[in-house]
Amino acid sequence: ELAKSGEDKPDIMTKDFDIEIETGLKHDIGELEKKLTIVMKKTYIIVPNNAEKLKYKTISSIASITIITLRELQALNT
Repeated sequence: ELAKSGEDKPDIMTKDFDIEIETGLKHDIGELEKKLTIVMKKTYIIVPNNAEKLKYKTISSIASITIITLRELQALNT
């Protein structure tokens, strides 16, 4: 299931996991962090690059969350 624009849901939702796609335009990740701390389902956050990945360091300590760059995602496909 895909979230509609403006909905307070993950961008992509499946039965087993959720996906958040971040563009790097978000300056404050506090709202996302608050939302993800109550999520029990595995969540992947896709970010454009390693610099953006560093912004999400505090969130990555949550066991159910994996932060991955586009390049890392591409490498999984090879």
